[in-house]
Order: sequence, then structure tokens, then C-alpha cells
Amino acid sequence: MLKILGTMLKLLGTLALMVASGIVTLAVAVVILMIVGLRLYDNYEYYGKYPALFFGPAAIGFLTPGVVVWYLHKRGTRKGRSE
Repeated sequence: MLKILGTMLKLLGTLALMVASGIVTLAVAVVILMIVGLRLYDNYEYYGKYPALFFGPAAIGFLTPGVVVWYLHKRGTRKGRSE
């Protein structure tokens, strides 16, 4: 029972980290594109017609923590641990 609870907490923590990272990455991408559009075209909404420019980085920001946690878990369970 305790092992299942630990696994669920690890899963929920990873999911929360993934969501937070995706939101932060989306916000940073939008701000950067607004600044670039304002400086180059005097229109902060210039890059708004290209949603891949901000949803692409947000997807990468969402997936990265999950991949890192998966890799660390896989690496840690491949060989015996010294306890």
C-alpha cells in the first residue's frame, strides 16, 4: 500500500511539474514574441498569427520534466543500488 502511495505521489508531482513548466514556457515565448514584434514591426500582435511559435516551445517545456524524470527512474533501476 505504501509503495502504491509513493508511486502515485511521484506521478502527481511529475505531472504538476510538467504543467507548471509548460505554462512558464508558454508565457516566456509569448512575451519574447511580443517584444520582437514590437521592436521590428511596431505591432506586438504580429506573431500572433503563427501559433506554432508559442505552442511549440510550450509543448517542449511540458514534455521535458517528464522525460527527465523517466530517464532518471530508468537509470536508477537498471542496475542494483548501493544502500
